[in-house]
Amino acid sequence: MFNKKEYNKKYNLEHKEQIKDYHKKYNLEHKEQIKEYYLKHRKHLKIIRKKYYESHKEIFKNYHKQYRLEHIEQRRDNHRKYYLEHIEQRRIQDKKYRLEHKKQIRELGKKYCQEHKKQLREYGLKYREEHITYIKEIVAQNNARKKGLGFVKVMPNPYPKGISISWHHISDIYVIAIPTWFHCKYLKKLTVDKHRQELEPVIERLYGNTINNMLLCYG
Repeated sequence: MFNKKEYNKKYNLEHKEQIKDYHKKYNLEHKEQIKEYYLKHRKHLKIIRKKYYESHKEIFKNYHKQYRLEHIEQRRDNHRKYYLEHIEQRRIQDKKYRLEHKKQIRELGKKYCQEHKKQLREYGLKYREEHITYIKEIVAQNNARKKGLGFVKVMPNPYPKGISISWHHISDIYVIAIPTWFHCKYLKKLTVDKHRQELEPVIERLYGNTINNMLLCYG
């Protein structure tokens, strides 16, 4: 008995490229008619597409998953290119969305934090451990700003990653890196001027140079 469905399937597979070329050519030659038809039957076509998707959900899911895996770099490049070309438009849209959905975003964020409390805590601890020097620098900058002080480094931090450092103000503007335990040792119950005065000889021994010379050379 002749099976039309199987025959069509076999024919489509054997003539895949020819069918593809034919449809491409037809679409180009009848662009306006196709557009008109789609606009006229929009609702009906939407129902058909939705029905077809629902009945082939797993096939679509597997196809898209496979496609993403095979085109990782291409998709990344396309996203990056699109983002750069529409960066201002995206910023405006994001800002508008955040303003219109402020409460919803807050609730989603709160819910996510509650559901992923352990992972977020572990991530926070790991991030702090890996970026402790950077975090301390940001905190020191903020504290200096609150006190009306500047935060200009006399030189970059010379200490290796394993040594905890603090940024010490050698003047109202300039700071220098010293080991945290040194900084804390001379911090207790001292005024700002006394704190600087007490640490001055320590810093000069650490760096093998006077503070005035360091400011002249690096500041």
